Amino acid sequence: MTVIATNLKDAVQGWSPGNGTVYTATSRDYSGIVRGYTGTGTLSSANPNVMSGLFGQVLSDTPECLAPATDGKPVVGPPADETGLPAATAETDPAPEPVPVGPRVVRGIFTLGNGKPAAGMNVLLETTDVVAENPATAGTAVLGTTTTAADGSWSFTLPEQLPAEVTASAAANGGALNVSATVAGTTSTGVPMVGLDHTVAAPEDPVTNKPTAFGAAVSGEQHTTAMIPAAAPETVFSQPTAQQEASTYAAEQAASSIGSAGPAPSWQSDNAASDAGLNPYLVNGSDVSGERVTPYASGTCHTQRIFLSSRIAYTTVAEGHAFWDTYATVDYDNKLSTAVDVAVSGGGDWKASGSVSLASNSGQSTGYTNQGPYFARQYQVPIEYSKYKFTYYCGGIAKNSYQKIIAERYKVPAGGAVGKMGADVRYKDGYNAYVDSPKNNRAYVEPGSYFQLSRGKSAKWGGAVSVFGVSLGASTTYDRDHKQRITAGKKTNYRHIIWGRSGPVSGSPGLFFSF
Repeated sequence: MTVIATNLKDAVQGWSPGNGTVYTATSRDYSGIVRGYTGTGTLSSANPNVMSGLFGQVLSDTPECLAPATDGKPVVGPPADETGLPAATAETDPAPEPVPVGPRVVRGIFTLGNGKPAAGMNVLLETTDVVAENPATAGTAVLGTTTTAADGSWSFTLPEQLPAEVTASAAANGGALNVSATVAGTTSTGVPMVGLDHTVAAPEDPVTNKPTAFGAAVSGEQHTTAMIPAAAPETVFSQPTAQQEASTYAAEQAASSIGSAGPAPSWQSDNAASDAGLNPYLVNGSDVSGERVTPYASGTCHTQRIFLSSRIAYTTVAEGHAFWDTYATVDYDNKLSTAVDVAVSGGGDWKASGSVSLASNSGQSTGYTNQGPYFARQYQVPIEYSKYKFTYYCGGIAKNSYQKIIAERYKVPAGGAVGKMGADVRYKDGYNAYVDSPKNNRAYVEPGSYFQLSRGKSAKWGGAVSVFGVSLGASTTYDRDHKQRITAGKKTNYRHIIWGRSGPVSGSPGLFFSF
């Protein structure tokens, strides 16, 4: 083997567009990013993104076609169709959105493991957390109970008078009250089962007597939640070692330079690679997913929470994009405005089950400004996560136990960053991504103007954070302090095109991309 060049990053193929310059196509990330280097022997990086969206084998006899023109858009293929695009109207800071009806109501559906309704189950409603400076001393409060209908559905309206500590907790969280819903019982063969959902209510603010805009925006989601096997109440859950956590799906996601390519597996191991063929309902050799579950005898029920540990993990909360002659800005200021999955485990693997919405004060203004062109990065802030053991009691008797991982608050680690750049997501922009995008989602930004998202919700980042060996998703609620913006340059030979991920940019796009 003859070594002709060193100091190349993640390169699987290379070619030269001219003397003294080498282009490379990157490797495992499949990002389609071409990097440029100069020199001989030991090469130096000259351009970390010559173009994006290049896939497949590069033909060495056509390098001239791959060198972008000075003012042209990098493309691989026929010219992109830019006709018939609407102009994206520059958005101003929004007025408060109208409050939806019924933000005091939480609802959901519980099922057996096989998807059939979990009918006639007693639903225990508690606060997910009563905010305290130290998660180890924070507690929960019982809000009330209800019962699942024949189709497994349930609904609960917050009492008119809430305990003072619950009202204070919601006020400290931007007006959003995180609520946990729990059903529990035993199968016909005596296996303890539990259903764990996490949703959000929006009680009236004690000053205005109205729900806050944030509380109203994040409340009202309904989840379908399957019951899972639980552990015996006396169980001491083993905790994975650092070496075990390093072998997990979460560790793989954390190591990726381009972020998650999709949703996480339904079940994740916190101590080994996740097994796609896992059957979490296999207990003592028998599948209990279809067994009838009998609720515990009626009586006063509650949960007891035991703090196990906490960690600070940088969590994706924003994403910006800027391709040709454009500049990306993301703002994430003053407070959290993000929903993060809650992970639950009955003693084996973990799964996401609902989420908590966080809007506590951070006292920081973070993000990045006017990055580009050919720039696209996610943005992360530090959030403290806690792991707990829960024991479910009815009539004063411990019935079962399980674990949860819950996002708590914004917290900067000692000597750490208040926020930092996340994954490189340039592969979502450019020619190929534009050609594959829905035409109804496309628009363009006028030269010298900008477009921003400052209302609605972002798309959900599937691997927003890896913590305790588990990968969790997150999404952000946009407002005047939390935005994605693109500013167009003044070139006029092409249009500054954007398109929404989940819909037209004038509707609820979640995120927008750039070409």
